[in-house]
Amino acid sequence: MSGLGNYLKPEEVQARLGISRGTLESLIETEGFPKPIRFSARTNRFREADVIQWIENNENGEVQKLDQAG
Repeated sequence: MSGLGNYLKPEEVQARLGISRGTLESLIETEGFPKPIRFSARTNRFREADVIQWIENNENGEVQKLDQAG
């Protein structure tokens, strides 16, 4: 995969953000959060650079709002 960048499993995104699967699914539905790329019927990945950029731009503020709503 040289030159294509790195991809993260949903579980890896959850670990980086310190969130549950349900919270990740809620984030995916919000505007601005990186959408997963479907590689096959059972395989989704996130572009690592997109996730890092989202973290830097949001400083987890969106995650905190979702956690408080629940």
